[in-house]
Amino acid sequence: MDDSPPRIRLPHSVSEKSGLVVSTSLNDDEFQHHKIEFIRAIFGYASFLQSSGRKTSLSDAFLMVFVGMLEVLEANAPEEAAGCRVQLQLLLEQVFSKPDAA
Repeated sequence: MDDSPPRIRLPHSVSEKSGLVVSTSLNDDEFQHHKIEFIRAIFGYASFLQSSGRKTSLSDAFLMVFVGMLEVLEANAPEEAAGCRVQLQLLLEQVFSKPDAA
């Protein structure tokens, strides 16, 4: 059994380090807490972008996060990244599809 801590490879655009050590696994409640803090950080970054004169500050912030997450997935699990891209594309098509004329 391998007792070494798991590592996450980060894309070069995110960090110059070759990997990031994952401290612990998260249960559902811990993940929910981190997810809320992460969303707050994105909105905080969007506020910074808005104060810097970005016209689409919130969408810019979210788009950067999506691209960054897909890059991390691609670096660590290319098969899952491909699946995520397909699911995201299907989801976006459903969300932004035009309603039927009926």
